[in-house]
Amino acid sequence: MTGTAPTAAMDNAVPLPGTAPHFPFMTPVFACLTVFTIVAGLWLDSHVGAWGQAVVNVWTWALLCAMFLCAARRQRALWLACLAWAWFGEIVLSQVWGLYDYWLGGLPLFVPPGHVLLFALGMWLAERLPAALTDAVPPFATGLVLSFALLAGDTLSLPLLAVFLLSTRFGPSPRLYSTMFLLALAMEFYGTALGNWAWRAPVPGLPLDAANPPLAAGAVYCLLDWLVGVSVQHVSASADRWHRLRARRRAHDRNTARLPGESHRRDDEFIESTRQVPRLQRASAASIAPTSASDSGVTLLAKGVIDTPSRPIRYL
Repeated sequence: MTGTAPTAAMDNAVPLPGTAPHFPFMTPVFACLTVFTIVAGLWLDSHVGAWGQAVVNVWTWALLCAMFLCAARRQRALWLACLAWAWFGEIVLSQVWGLYDYWLGGLPLFVPPGHVLLFALGMWLAERLPAALTDAVPPFATGLVLSFALLAGDTLSLPLLAVFLLSTRFGPSPRLYSTMFLLALAMEFYGTALGNWAWRAPVPGLPLDAANPPLAAGAVYCLLDWLVGVSVQHVSASADRWHRLRARRRAHDRNTARLPGESHRRDDEFIESTRQVPRLQRASAASIAPTSASDSGVTLLAKGVIDTPSRPIRYL
């Protein structure tokens, strides 16, 4: 499992990494279980063989599924985005570009979910590590990477170091980046020492050399953080717009929709009301019609019984 899992910066819909998001599932016991899965899984993969890798695949995916079940709905979107970009990054970096090779070839199925577990562990640890420790990581990494670049020819770590420093300087979660840098460095040393994967010394397609492992490999987390953050924000904004549009359409339908048969009923009522108007007019006229020849229209007007019409009234 080489360091290619992203860390994401989310908007208000998804908690920002490093801003104290609450993970009810991530307890000290679950954190220790995550560490055990990574440590024991890499050992089993390198010492037992193909069937050992199969066991690690099943166990890692089962633990990831348990994390999904315990997490909140919006946190699951974060893990899914992390899983997708980790899988894509592994395919590009190891299978297409060829920066490193796994000892059994191909891409082990436990690698992408393992990145998500490491990412969740890093977010949990970033809240608990002292600020003095995370603040000391950038200068420590700078001195270490420059020394190895001069002494061991690890020139691939120079651009990776630049990415890490820019992320900690301008990124939204510098404490998280420092935490993930340390976790990725520890995992890289452990995995390459066991022989789970190996970095190629000459970088394919670039005039650079890589140590096994590159000391700044954890900077890939910071690089892919932007991809995950943009993805989650875009999906969240699109979902919010869709829900608002759907609610607006439902409100419009409630205001304009008619029950079955109501349209015909209203039309019948309107027709009946138009038929009743002449009847009412004739009844009103009959009630005030003169009862004798002496009661003329002029007499009725003088008495104030009827108003002056716009045209002469003819009594039938």
